[in-house]
Amino acid sequence: METSKENILVAGANGTTGKKIVSYLKESQYYNPVAMVRKEEQQEQFKIQNIETVLGDLEKELSEVVKGIDKVIFAAGSGGHTGPEKTTAVDQEGAKSLIDASKKAGVKKFVMLSSINADDPSSSDKLHTILRLKRMLTSTLKPDHSQKLCVN
Repeated sequence: METSKENILVAGANGTTGKKIVSYLKESQYYNPVAMVRKEEQQEQFKIQNIETVLGDLEKELSEVVKGIDKVIFAAGSGGHTGPEKTTAVDQEGAKSLIDASKKAGVKKFVMLSSINADDPSSSDKLHTILRLKRMLTSTLKPDHSQKLCVN
C-alpha cells in the first residue's frame, strides 16, 4: 500500500456506488483506494487499473482487511434481491463487524453510506428492512472528540 497517500478501504467496491467511489479516489492526489471485494474474480477489474484490492466477506472475520488502512467507506449491501435475513447479516452485522475491526486497527474515520428515507423506514414497504437497518446503523455512529467515528 502507498504510504504517501491515505489508504481508503472501500467496502462494496464491486457495486455501482462503490465503483464510482473507487474511481474518484483513484484520481485524487491524496487518496489511495483499496477495493474490498468478496471473490477473487472481482479483483481483476481493479488490478488492470492499478487499484489495490483486498478479499473480504462481511459475514466473516475482517481484521485482515483493515491492516494499513487509514479510512473506510462502507458502500456495501446485500443487494436488492435478498431477504431480510441476508440483509441483516450483511448490511447490519457485517457493518458492525467492519466498524469493530476498524476501531481495533486504529482506522481514523469510518464513513457509512446510508439511504434516502433511512430516517423514515415506513415510507417504503419494499425497502423497509434496509431502511430500518440503515437508520439504526447511522444513529449508532457519532463523531468522537478526536474526529474518529465510533459506535455508541
